[in-house]
Amino acid sequence: MKAFKAGSQLGNWLLRIALGMYFYFIYFDLFTTFNTSSLHFYLAGFYLLFGLLLLIGGFFHNDSLTVFSGLLLFLLSIFGVISIQGVNNLISADTADYYLIIAISFYFLTKGNKA
Repeated sequence: MKAFKAGSQLGNWLLRIALGMYFYFIYFDLFTTFNTSSLHFYLAGFYLLFGLLLLIGGFFHNDSLTVFSGLLLFLLSIFGVISIQGVNNLISADTADYYLIIAISFYFLTKGNKA
């Protein structure tokens, strides 16, 4: 059976929308608490900002915004796994969300807007 190549563009948009919705539902409430002394506040703000830029980047022909957002989300998620979860707790149910973000952001880092 052959792959459904015509659906690859739709697949890109579904990944962008799902990641944007995830960031909104998980991080928006945390960001609106305005606890500027917490590292979680800044991580939530960066996730929301770069998730939005990743979504907006899909409307442009140039890949720069998508690749840049993918790179920063990738690095931010690796930082989140190491700093928040700790080195001894790299594989757990708590880190599964980070690994999904790492995988999706790496996809956009390597592919850009091309399906």
